[in-house]
Amino acid sequence: MMPLVVSGFFYAASDSQRLAGKVAVITGGASGIGKATATEFIKNGAKVIIADIQDDLGHSVAAELGPDAAYTRCDVADEAQVAAAVGLAVKRHGHLDVFHNNAGIAGRLPGRRSPPPKISSKSTARDAQFQSINTLSNAELTIIGSGGPYDAENNAARSQRSSGLLHQFSTAANSQRLAGKVAVITGAASGIGKASAKEFIGNGAKVILADVQDDLGRAVAAELGPGATYTRCDVTDEAQVAAAVDLAVARHGALDVFYSNAGVLGSIAPAPLASLDLAEFDRVMAVNARAAVAAAKHAARAMVPRRSGCVLFTGSVSGVVGGTGPTSYGVSKAAVLGVVRAVAGELARHGVRANAVSPCGVATPLSMVQVLEAYPGMSFEELKNAMAASMEQMEAGPLIDPEDVARAAVFLASDEAKYINGHNLVVDGGFTVGKLLKIPKE
Repeated sequence: MMPLVVSGFFYAASDSQRLAGKVAVITGGASGIGKATATEFIKNGAKVIIADIQDDLGHSVAAELGPDAAYTRCDVADEAQVAAAVGLAVKRHGHLDVFHNNAGIAGRLPGRRSPPPKISSKSTARDAQFQSINTLSNAELTIIGSGGPYDAENNAARSQRSSGLLHQFSTAANSQRLAGKVAVITGAASGIGKASAKEFIGNGAKVILADVQDDLGRAVAAELGPGATYTRCDVTDEAQVAAAVDLAVARHGALDVFYSNAGVLGSIAPAPLASLDLAEFDRVMAVNARAAVAAAKHAARAMVPRRSGCVLFTGSVSGVVGGTGPTSYGVSKAAVLGVVRAVAGELARHGVRANAVSPCGVATPLSMVQVLEAYPGMSFEELKNAMAASMEQMEAGPLIDPEDVARAAVFLASDEAKYINGHNLVVDGGFTVGKLLKIPKE
């Protein structure tokens, strides 16, 4: 798809309105990241209040962006003005869904002896960076923070470079965010893997479904259509991982994404650490951690020569917060996050990214079967409902669906995330910021 040039920005023609019906306030919205974000929000269907202290520029930007943009003066150091910006959004549009707290200043720069620069009406951004924000569909309000500079008079020259950079960014804000990409997804016959394969194909990718569930894998490939191909792949066997990569290259000519998703919980029967079965530990580590390294190794073999690609991993909140799962599982998922950092650090210079998606409480068929072993008196639906009720009691929103994780994976695999590397995207409804999941033992 050829991009359309609009007011110096490159846009992909959009047939999707990911923020349709949303109302946002963006501070520092008259230039730099704030302006770029307001532009993206409006293009994706949002109404935006541009809150800034640069009145002439702010009014000009609002006029440029059209009827869905409105400017209001807002010095973020004055709480009353922040409150007024929120009040304006609610008064004008009936509600507020997103508050992007973007305004900021650099303060005293390292090595400077002169006083910090004054806030000026000639605002610039340090380096304009593209942001495409997916709001939480179940949240009443999403607050997005930014630590970037807001404005400094002596940064004016930098703004010229920044505005020049903006033409390099394009958004894939349509239904083909992965058009032309080729992916291998392990554990793709069910759960998060299947949901991801479906999302990838729906966004234009060709996908190799790699799994050990042959009948189910072939059925899923048939269900997903000609963009899907099944291959048997035991991720604990490096040769089979290599073969999945080779199949992608042989069939489609390249490999753009390797999503290392296959994993096991291991035994979840309550047991003290002193009686940990190290043979079971080794099995879990082989599937969850060692296989992640094998995935990165063979993905790199295909991606580094092309200086392009993305390696994704399914992590877990158990790798972020201790005590939220079986010991072996938690250790293995913490190791996955180590793999992400190591791979990102080495492969960034070769144009290859590595990121993880860490979900919480996803009721996939395989994981639920294992959980039921610890709760033999409960049915699948009873346990799923109990988990969902517990999440609701924590005000964390409904139980996370595989599709929620899959959409995060699509974003990280897309060119929209081309500057995101070495990151762990937690998809947990806020669980890791202090909420505890309580599942009845009976």
